[in-house]
Amino acid sequence: MKRGIKSYLAFTSGFYRWILFVLAPLAAVGFQAVLAIIARRGGHTTGEELSEFWMLETILMFGSSMVLMMAEILLDGRAFGGIAVKRGSSLDCIKASSRGRELMRTALRMDMIRMFLESAAVVLLGRTAWTFFGGVAGLWDLWGICVVSAAVVCQYFVTVTALLIVRHFDYLGITVCAACFAYQILGVFAVLTTMNCYVMMAVFTVLSVAVSFFSQWKIMRRVEESFYDK
Repeated sequence: MKRGIKSYLAFTSGFYRWILFVLAPLAAVGFQAVLAIIARRGGHTTGEELSEFWMLETILMFGSSMVLMMAEILLDGRAFGGIAVKRGSSLDCIKASSRGRELMRTALRMDMIRMFLESAAVVLLGRTAWTFFGGVAGLWDLWGICVVSAAVVCQYFVTVTALLIVRHFDYLGITVCAACFAYQILGVFAVLTTMNCYVMMAVFTVLSVAVSFFSQWKIMRRVEESFYDK
């Protein structure tokens, strides 16, 4: 595990770590806390009344996931940008090392683990903010836990899918377009989750596992090809 973390950090800069590991999660959780405080102090929503607005709260919870997701996609160029571009120079340092392939494989795996855990932490803390700052009861029943799980796997799936696409290009415009498109898709998933979170959780758990393995395989295939200048 220690070696895996070192392999991953070797691809990241201080700026990347500061934004994605600290500022983006704090902004996402703070977004939820501020909304909860405003809703409670508005006068028209007490803790009991606010519980009736679970649909709105669910969509807002996805909002905090969107903050983190946008940061992940827009900053990916600082770590793995363009690594799957054919005839690109992003893999030159990997090709020069005898352990390059294993280093890349481990770094990609750790990146996905980090994304999932960070997403789960942000969603859980955001949900907790509504309990403590918004005075909302009933957020941790079976439905509430299912909503949290669905939010995590949906955000993870959309993020990994978007990153798989942008890593095949070396243009900022493609990255920005992918981030905007992912934002819209996650918004649709937020609405669908309010309708049936059990189905969303089950479907996107399977899809998240599938896209994780496919993304790892696809990028590593490009790495292997780069050693033969394909």
